[in-house]
Amino acid sequence: MSKTTKRWILTAAVWIGTVVILGFIKFSQISAAIAFGESFPEPSETVITAQPVRENYRPQTRVVAEVVPVRSVTMSNELAGAIVEVGFAPGDRVSEGQVMIRQDTSEELALLAAANAREALAERTLDRNENLLGGSAVSRQAVDDALAQRDAARAEAQRVQAIIEKKTIRAPFAARSGLERWEPGGYLDAGSVITTLVGEGDEVWVDFSLPQQHAGVAVGDSVTVHSDHAGRAPATVIARAPQVDASSRAVRYRAALASPELAAVPGAIAAVFVNTDDPRPALKVPAVAVREDTFGPHVFVLIPAESGADARFRASRRSVEVLRIEAEFAFLSAGVEPGDTIAAQGSFKLRDGLLVNQSAVRSGPGS
Repeated sequence: MSKTTKRWILTAAVWIGTVVILGFIKFSQISAAIAFGESFPEPSETVITAQPVRENYRPQTRVVAEVVPVRSVTMSNELAGAIVEVGFAPGDRVSEGQVMIRQDTSEELALLAAANAREALAERTLDRNENLLGGSAVSRQAVDDALAQRDAARAEAQRVQAIIEKKTIRAPFAARSGLERWEPGGYLDAGSVITTLVGEGDEVWVDFSLPQQHAGVAVGDSVTVHSDHAGRAPATVIARAPQVDASSRAVRYRAALASPELAAVPGAIAAVFVNTDDPRPALKVPAVAVREDTFGPHVFVLIPAESGADARFRASRRSVEVLRIEAEFAFLSAGVEPGDTIAAQGSFKLRDGLLVNQSAVRSGPGS
């Protein structure tokens, strides 16, 4: 064997030995990393769980409504004139009959005094003529003329008195006034808005419209009103428009309910839930348990983990059919059973197959 061949064999042996040593070192490093990784427990999450409850669900439609005060009026003056007295402050509580604005009536008072004087003179003339009529000292025509003058003067006095009363603007009912501000010495043109009065009380009206396909609601039916101010409360339909609106193809309704919270915020927006069909069986779960992605709505059902796992449960993704989500609860028609344990609070942290620890069972409805 030549020296060149021996040299190549030695070189190959050294190269192979180096590769083997490097491979062994890398294998040892990878094995150590795998062993180190396996020393950590499998990731898990902790959630609050709940159990579906069978409950009859009644399909509803939700519409936007407006809170309307039972008594409300925009006050304005009929006659022009200067202001001599202001009887209310902005946002003030006023009583029935309270003077709101008194306009200058000095000219009308003078005219009233003159009309009263003419009436008194005509009354005396009429009395004399009636006494003289029996002795044929005056004619019947004179008595009739005196009677007509008395009645005309009385009518003039009543007309002027009516003008005086129109210039004294009073509150028609106990209410709270708007924020308009007036001062004595100002001038009111005819038809000026003085203020808006909103009656106070516990009862309010809620006005809403329903699409014509859901317009089977009748006067006396019950609806549910929901607002940020008063939560949920039942209301009774007290009025229905006689026809479908031509532009919106909806029917307007008015419902009444006793709610001091809503009575304090007339004009506020609320939601009205109206039953649209007969009750049907459903499963009630907490709304936070229902998640949705590109594959549709789903919940995570907790199933027992295998023996030796670092948690009691594993998450199992379960597609569901949602009938409706209302406030804190969701109504499902399929996908879960009453005995299932589902993730409620914290369900957003889960994925299919993840280990899960149960923190607590949610109590109350839907638990």
